[in-house]
Amino acid sequence: MSLPLPPDNTNTNTPKVERKVVGATVGAGTGTVISTFLVWILDEYFWKTGSVPDPVVGMVFLIVSTGLAFVAGYNTKSTT
Repeated sequence: MSLPLPPDNTNTNTPKVERKVVGATVGAGTGTVISTFLVWILDEYFWKTGSVPDPVVGMVFLIVSTGLAFVAGYNTKSTT
Protein backbone atom coordinates (compact mmCIF):
# COMPACT_ATOMS: atom_id res chain seq x y z
CA MET A 1 0.00 0.00 0.00
CA SER A 2 1.48 3.36 -1.00
CA LEU A 3 0.82 6.72 0.54
CA PRO A 4 -1.21 9.21 -1.48
CA LEU A 5 0.70 12.07 -3.05
CA PRO A 6 0.13 15.55 -1.64
CA PRO A 7 -1.94 17.89 -3.78
CA ASP A 8 -0.11 19.99 -6.33
CA ASN A 9 -0.06 23.46 -4.77
CA THR A 10 1.48 25.26 -7.69
CA ASN A 11 -0.63 28.29 -8.44
CA THR A 12 0.11 29.82 -11.82
CA ASN A 13 -1.72 33.04 -10.95
CA THR A 14 0.82 34.25 -8.39
CA PRO A 15 2.87 37.18 -9.68
CA LYS A 16 6.63 36.89 -9.77
CA VAL A 17 8.71 39.34 -7.80
CA GLU A 18 10.08 42.13 -9.97
CA ARG A 19 13.87 41.93 -10.37
CA LYS A 20 14.15 45.61 -9.45
CA VAL A 21 12.58 44.85 -6.07
CA VAL A 22 15.05 42.03 -5.45
CA GLY A 23 17.93 44.28 -6.50
CA ALA A 24 16.82 47.07 -4.17
CA THR A 25 16.44 44.61 -1.29
CA VAL A 26 19.95 43.26 -1.82
CA GLY A 27 21.23 46.84 -2.05
CA ALA A 28 19.59 47.75 1.25
CA GLY A 29 21.07 44.71 2.97
CA THR A 30 24.50 45.49 1.57
CA GLY A 31 24.07 49.10 2.69
CA THR A 32 23.44 47.92 6.23
CA VAL A 33 26.66 45.91 6.27
CA ILE A 34 28.65 48.81 4.81
CA SER A 35 27.02 51.26 7.26
CA THR A 36 28.09 49.11 10.18
CA PHE A 37 31.65 49.11 8.86
CA LEU A 38 31.58 52.90 8.35
CA VAL A 39 30.32 53.50 11.89
CA TRP A 40 33.15 51.31 13.19
CA ILE A 41 35.66 53.39 11.19
CA LEU A 42 34.14 56.61 12.57
CA ASP A 43 34.34 55.22 16.09
CA GLU A 44 37.95 54.06 15.76
CA TYR A 45 39.51 56.98 13.93
CA PHE A 46 37.37 60.11 14.28
CA TRP A 47 35.52 60.01 17.62
CA LYS A 48 38.33 59.89 20.18
CA THR A 49 36.24 61.21 23.08
CA GLY A 50 33.78 58.33 23.18
CA SER A 51 31.41 56.46 20.94
CA VAL A 52 29.73 57.85 17.84
CA PRO A 53 26.55 59.78 18.76
CA ASP A 54 23.28 58.03 17.97
CA PRO A 55 22.03 60.69 15.52
CA VAL A 56 25.23 60.30 13.47
CA VAL A 57 24.84 56.51 13.45
CA GLY A 58 21.22 56.88 12.33
CA MET A 59 22.09 59.26 9.52
CA VAL A 60 24.93 57.03 8.29
CA PHE A 61 22.60 54.03 8.20
CA LEU A 62 19.82 56.02 6.54
CA ILE A 63 21.95 57.61 3.83
CA VAL A 64 24.07 54.58 2.94
CA SER A 65 21.26 52.00 3.04
CA THR A 66 18.74 54.02 1.05
CA GLY A 67 21.42 55.20 -1.36
CA LEU A 68 22.58 51.68 -2.16
CA ALA A 69 18.99 50.41 -2.38
CA PHE A 70 18.19 53.14 -4.90
CA VAL A 71 21.33 52.55 -6.98
CA ALA A 72 20.87 48.77 -7.01
CA GLY A 73 17.18 49.01 -7.92
CA TYR A 74 17.83 51.62 -10.58
CA ASN A 75 20.63 49.63 -12.25
CA THR A 76 18.76 46.29 -12.26
CA LYS A 77 16.96 45.42 -15.47
CA SER A 78 13.20 45.12 -15.26
CA THR A 79 11.45 41.75 -15.42
CA THR A 80 8.97 42.92 -18.03
